[in-house]
Amino acid sequence: MNSPNNPQSRLETIQALLLLFSVGLWGAKAILQDALSLQSQLALLIRDERLNSSSIQTNDWETWVRNEGSNRTKLIAFCYFNLCSIAYNSPPVLFTSETNLLLPGPSRLWRAESAWAWREARPTVTYTEITLQDALTRLLQRPNQGPLNNLSSLGNYVLIHALIQHIYLLKQTSFAHTSPFDIHRGLKAEDVEEVAQALRVWQLGFEEHRMRITQSAQQMGSENFPGGPVSFDATALSRLAHIRLHTDLVPARALESREPYEAANIFNNLPLLPRGPRLNKAILQAVHALSMLVKAGINYIARTKSLEWSMQHSCEKNPTLSPMKVAVGMRYEFLLTIASAVCNLECAVLLAKWLMTMASVSSTEVQTTEEKTILASIRTIVDETEYAVPIDPSLAAQQPSRIDGSLNDSQKLRQLASAVLRIWAKTFKGDHIFELVKNMGHGLEVYSNIIDKPRDQSSLGRISPGSMVE
Repeated sequence: MNSPNNPQSRLETIQALLLLFSVGLWGAKAILQDALSLQSQLALLIRDERLNSSSIQTNDWETWVRNEGSNRTKLIAFCYFNLCSIAYNSPPVLFTSETNLLLPGPSRLWRAESAWAWREARPTVTYTEITLQDALTRLLQRPNQGPLNNLSSLGNYVLIHALIQHIYLLKQTSFAHTSPFDIHRGLKAEDVEEVAQALRVWQLGFEEHRMRITQSAQQMGSENFPGGPVSFDATALSRLAHIRLHTDLVPARALESREPYEAANIFNNLPLLPRGPRLNKAILQAVHALSMLVKAGINYIARTKSLEWSMQHSCEKNPTLSPMKVAVGMRYEFLLTIASAVCNLECAVLLAKWLMTMASVSSTEVQTTEEKTILASIRTIVDETEYAVPIDPSLAAQQPSRIDGSLNDSQKLRQLASAVLRIWAKTFKGDHIFELVKNMGHGLEVYSNIIDKPRDQSSLGRISPGSMVE
């Protein structure tokens, strides 16, 4: 029988606690605080197991699996802690500066079911062995050293988490002067440019990786999203990184509430946004996310992708996998279930809040050329969906393909904001492991109702479940 103090047993303890943490993090409100307190204990255990690794050339499959499994467990925990920071706007409990682990190797090697299959696969894959710290340093380096080639899908996923953490920590330590009499926490122009450059370099490397995967998938006759759910979530997180870089709108308390009506009130009470070129960069990311969603098909995403991807790494599909791989895969599965949902929620709220900001612009203020272009893009996207029909039932008989031109600009923009929320809300209605995801969608719907029926402007932020029409 294994000693509870050997490395394998300690790693299994970490994996078990990570599973409890992940379930609690997205589970019922009653266990959320327990989950949040558990992450500190989990981080201590991970630190005890060391957060550094070096390249070890080995021809033994089982040794490689143990080393890779240990790295993946710790890095997935790093991503969980960071996702917790993203969702709840709390400090991360594990920093990139202390996480000097090698980024994960290719999934083809990891999924090999035998020593023979692993040895056969090794000569056919090319990947860069690099630690998380070195990879992040490379991205932030000036002058630009070019993209990181040959990282795995999971390696790119971990790296974009590190960039988001970098943005969070910069914001906590930066104070930009908006006027001689006001100090507002924000990033300085040079900080923004440095991180924006790092994101561009990451994007180049990630796109090259996806192109290679696409070519390989086409040869095998696959039509899935290149890189599967890992790449899909990495794409969503890259959008979120741009949004966090250029805005300070964080609807974290809405997720904590676990209650759709309370969440809708929180969304509604978020302040209007300061217009400008930086904000427009964030809005363009949200518009692109909306465009991709509509092109893929709202109903298709809602009914198929959530369940399909949440089960893609299930051990039931491959009962021959080792216990180590099954354990790592389960934590990985829960991570992928929620990350895109959190990113989509933020995109939805940001875009709606921007439209409400534009709706509040007085007739004496002029929309910029860029703002007009963005508005035209949103109108075109919404016009391709069922939500192009005016939300107000009294207008439903009038030109169902377009927002009613008889309304003033402010009303049209409010209607557009409501439509955007309903489009995103529908994608949260599929089969999900966590009820929280459906609650997100319901919260967006209720927020849309608030925008549709502003009976009393002064009471919009105090609407109760009993006074709402669903």
